[in-house]
Amino acid sequence: SEYKELETDLGMSSKVLEPQKTMSPSSINTFSNCPRSYFYTYLAKIRVKPNFHLIKGSIVHEVLENFFKTYAEEFTLNMNKCYEDSMVRHSKEIANLEFNDDDFKKFKSDIEFMLNEYLATFSRKVNALIVSEKAENKSHAWFLLRPKFREKYVKDEELHCCGYIDRISEDF
Repeated sequence: SEYKELETDLGMSSKVLEPQKTMSPSSINTFSNCPRSYFYTYLAKIRVKPNFHLIKGSIVHEVLENFFKTYAEEFTLNMNKCYEDSMVRHSKEIANLEFNDDDFKKFKSDIEFMLNEYLATFSRKVNALIVSEKAENKSHAWFLLRPKFREKYVKDEELHCCGYIDRISEDF
């Protein structure tokens, strides 16, 4: 079959595959959506070439992570600086996508839209904390709302499931 040929081309015909002892929510979703994709990704360990969505997600994740590292009075300037720095750090990956001008504009506008929406929501929460007197000022509200950890690894031995939690939101 075509899969046998692909497996032979990938040098997998004699490869010993180890079963996963624990599964992440992502691997469970991958298996549920496409068992073949699960096989290639998690058992055969074939790396996926970075794509538009993967790089865009990495940039947004990095920008938000850096935004919360240090308090800055002007949120928008801080977010823009983090965004510009991240775009520079990912410039080689972006160049490898070989975008035409329109695709690159779309790529950037998607990221900027996500960051602007996040910042607008975050700013509303900061203001709500100040108005409700749950925070003394902008910096106090920022510290109350910022993530308490970057990523947290969790594992359940009984369910044989593990993964990382990026963020837990708590509204005050």
